Amino acid sequence: KNEKRIKDLEGWESDSTPDYKEYGSDDDYLNEALKDKVSMNLATTRNSSESLHRTPQVTKLKEPRALFSGAQDAGLQPAKWCIICRIFLKRESNNFHALLFPNSRPIEMEVLPDRVLHVDCPPEAPEPFGSSAAFEPTPVVQGEDSSSESSRLVFKYEPVLSPFFIKSRAGGSRTLSVCQIRDGQSDDSLVFESRFESGNLRRAYRRPQDYELWLRTDLYTSKHTQWFYFRVSNTEPGQAYRFTLVNFYKSASLYNEGLRPLMYSCRAAKLRGAGWRRCGSGIKYFKSNQRYTAANGSEKFYYSLTWQTRFEFPDDTVYFAHCYPYTYSDLLDYLQSLQADPVVSGFCKQRVLCRSLAGNAVHLLTIGTPEEPPKGGAKPQQQQSRKPVILVTSRVHPGESNASWMMKGFLDHLTGQHPDACLLRDCFTFKVVPMINPDGVIVGNYRCSLAGRDLNRNYRSPLRDSFPAVCAIVDLVSRLQARGVRVALYCDLHGHSRRQNVFMYGCAPDKSLPVSERLSERVFPAMMSRNAPDKFEQDSCKFRMQKSKEGTGRIVMYRLGIRCAYTMEATFCGSTLGGLAGFHFTCRHLEQMGAHLCDSMLDYFDPTGSHPERAGAQAEGADSHKPAALRAGRRAIRPEQLDLANLPDIVAADGSAADDPEEVGDSSDDGGSDSSVSDGLPAHFEFMRKAGGPAGGRGLGASGRRKKRRSRKELAAAAGAVAQRRVSKATAGSAAPAAKRPIFCDHCGSARCTHSQQPTGDKSVPSAPGSRQKSRASQQANRGDAITMATTPTTSGQQPQPGRIRSAVTVERLDEGLKLFKLRRRPHLRLSR
Repeated sequence: KNEKRIKDLEGWESDSTPDYKEYGSDDDYLNEALKDKVSMNLATTRNSSESLHRTPQVTKLKEPRALFSGAQDAGLQPAKWCIICRIFLKRESNNFHALLFPNSRPIEMEVLPDRVLHVDCPPEAPEPFGSSAAFEPTPVVQGEDSSSESSRLVFKYEPVLSPFFIKSRAGGSRTLSVCQIRDGQSDDSLVFESRFESGNLRRAYRRPQDYELWLRTDLYTSKHTQWFYFRVSNTEPGQAYRFTLVNFYKSASLYNEGLRPLMYSCRAAKLRGAGWRRCGSGIKYFKSNQRYTAANGSEKFYYSLTWQTRFEFPDDTVYFAHCYPYTYSDLLDYLQSLQADPVVSGFCKQRVLCRSLAGNAVHLLTIGTPEEPPKGGAKPQQQQSRKPVILVTSRVHPGESNASWMMKGFLDHLTGQHPDACLLRDCFTFKVVPMINPDGVIVGNYRCSLAGRDLNRNYRSPLRDSFPAVCAIVDLVSRLQARGVRVALYCDLHGHSRRQNVFMYGCAPDKSLPVSERLSERVFPAMMSRNAPDKFEQDSCKFRMQKSKEGTGRIVMYRLGIRCAYTMEATFCGSTLGGLAGFHFTCRHLEQMGAHLCDSMLDYFDPTGSHPERAGAQAEGADSHKPAALRAGRRAIRPEQLDLANLPDIVAADGSAADDPEEVGDSSDDGGSDSSVSDGLPAHFEFMRKAGGPAGGRGLGASGRRKKRRSRKELAAAAGAVAQRRVSKATAGSAAPAAKRPIFCDHCGSARCTHSQQPTGDKSVPSAPGSRQKSRASQQANRGDAITMATTPTTSGQQPQPGRIRSAVTVERLDEGLKLFKLRRRPHLRLSR
């Protein structure tokens, strides 16, 4: 079946578009990047930005807004529900199926009809770090190709995927296969399952000592496995079970520093309301004996995670996860609760920013106190709001679910009735994108979208159809700035798999600025550390703009003029600071970090005018009579309370900015899997390039750009530029003292031949056999350099001035060199023509 699909995909080179009705019905959502064959031409896509902006966004799965607008119709009666359901059952069964499955996924992906729900109940006591298992024996991984009689495959879910994303459907595939492999009714093996939202287990083997589990990589990629989420059933109480997750790619992990997996028991949640709990003993993250082939063709080793656990109840259903799950369906429920609140819906407006590749809505929240209309009953004038904007985004990496919990705490605090929240809404307009990558969250990816690429490396990409969410965010900022609205702060929420605590990444300003101005970007993280001393670590904050991270949201926003552009990273483990030292973070701790983010914004942009930025906020719409009353009794942090001169790795002893050597190579994924494997063109472009389709094949370079043949004039101009560069290089290297300068041979222009040992005018000595010969152009360049040094007048005690060509002989010889370049390029031109 997969071979037939690939054979059909080769038809892209023909004039007719492949027929995709085989893969689904007409109501399915087709990948926007595949609809227009003109957009498949990569050269046209990159060179013609106007055609990209004119590409329409066609949405076929439209939600029935009457069912989701709870604020407009707060109480739908049962009779209304029955009538609506009958209409959809009778007329549009596909849309009714979309109601049962509010999210869309690739049509090959299977999903169970029952939605997974968990009780959100944090543990009563703090959960400590796990003990080190470095000295425990490392299990030997047998691998997938093991033919041992004692090993048996008990779970297998490997959907037949196309080389790239084509179509999506609400609920995915309409059929469910049997993935559990049982050996009769007396089989006491655990029953595994992962065909639910955000699940990603691919295979499970039962070994004599443990269960070996293989995770599914990000869809349409061959890498990125860090997030895991699956469930088991048919449990036996008191029996020790050992699980080994085999195919990780990162060389180090927090599991060797105390991190423990999460476990959720359905029986415990039903009996006593228990939620997610930390579990496991003998936890070890180690280098496996299994290998894989890297992108460059080299053989590398997997890294594996193993732990042992015991179950409390018989025949229980138990879930395991890397972090507290927060799915796209959870986000829709939360947004519906905000919209159903008549008070919150008055200052919190929701709209769809764009549609993802699979057709899922990327939501945009606009939070702020609405401006009062003019007095006298007149219509408000069409004038733009003068309040500055704060942009907060989250979940660009789908496997970092702790970012969604921080976003939830941020929105809870911002939409509450606390005086600080009211002051923030009065002074600012908040633009919030709670989930940038819903497709990756739904299918259980760790880092990439359905395009097979990291969205946080493509904020500068012109491929709007392949990366619609990040392009829409950049367009949003550009439109605000075009209207004269100042974007005061940008913060992108992430999770970190190798460091403890919460910290920030910022941008490094120009080194030519004074130190006082370069410290302004570090004030906000310093305030965060004061507001959350037991969670936020200021020493882990880094401020650097690496070339490999130029496509991230933080750096792109900084290039757009947002001075305060940050990435806030929360650990998957816990804290090493204050009273929380040695304990894991819970959902409540992450939500508190979202509230601390609001407090730090209010401290940094203080409308009282004690800080230049705060004075600007007051000048751009803050009411002068509100701060004193609203902030009464609140302990605020001011810049003068921060010892900025003693911040680590910021100011050197001489007053200049000090460079931190540890910042080299730091990023949100430092030391882990190389994120550059997710850079480049989307998966469908890569497939077309390798298959020789319209977007690739002959004449394409490594970047996918089609090579353009150059004319004779262009080749001659390039040859002239090469000759000039060689002359400049030769003259630049001639700054040595005149007494020690080597003598260039007037015969061949070289300083290494035997002629250079003779007087300049003597040309009777032949070249030594085996001496290094240079090209005619290089000889002309060196000869011209020698003439330049000879003809440039110098005074006593002064060094010669290289690079000043004042001899007509030098210019004549350079022209001869250019003619020689043209003659040498003509045979190549004849062959290419």
